[in-house]
Amino acid sequence: VVHCSMLVRRFFVPLLTLLPGPAFAAPVGEPQDFAALTIRPAGPEELDLETGVTTLPEGGVVSYREEGVTLRGAYIRYLEGDFIEVREAVVTGAFGELSAPELRFDVAAQTLQAESGATFEGEALAMSADALTLDLEADIAELSGNVSSTDPELTGARALVDLAGGAGVLVGPYAYQEGPVGLSGAAGKLLALSWDEGGSVDAETELPAALQERFAGRLP
Repeated sequence: VVHCSMLVRRFFVPLLTLLPGPAFAAPVGEPQDFAALTIRPAGPEELDLETGVTTLPEGGVVSYREEGVTLRGAYIRYLEGDFIEVREAVVTGAFGELSAPELRFDVAAQTLQAESGATFEGEALAMSADALTLDLEADIAELSGNVSSTDPELTGARALVDLAGGAGVLVGPYAYQEGPVGLSGAAGKLLALSWDEGGSVDAETELPAALQERFAGRLP
């Protein structure tokens, strides 16, 4: 049995309420409250009156108080009801830590996307991939391109994670190592993953019907 934490929780839906900054820059470090969010700039704020886009060139911190989630970035750019872009982003919460060179939250699609690499770190797990998408409507995370983890030891072309439950699917070509026992699959083959609240992970080559239904339209 491999112990790891693959818990990911919904934490960006409240960003839909984010409002653009004022026409004049707030004092450096002055927190801005927007419903469930607090935004604390690390430096000046710049508002483009023509486009409505607010830029924090020195980054800052976005805190979602109700869920205890904090997002830090070296550069933040956002537009009311449209998007939030963060560079050198680090998101922390009860689930662990998610980091990426660049993150974009698309309000209309309700997706959080990292196209330049991303890493998720739980209590005993570090998963990385070339790209990561969190679908907040469906409660599904998709990692794609060179998906890998060292504990448990696994690699895959893609991985799907049910954010509302302890289950996921590794899409081949994949390799999974649990002690002396190894599992592998060719391109398009699937490996079902499940874990309990204690972080105990199980893997099976037969995909349960529940997972087939859960990820319908996303599987090869």
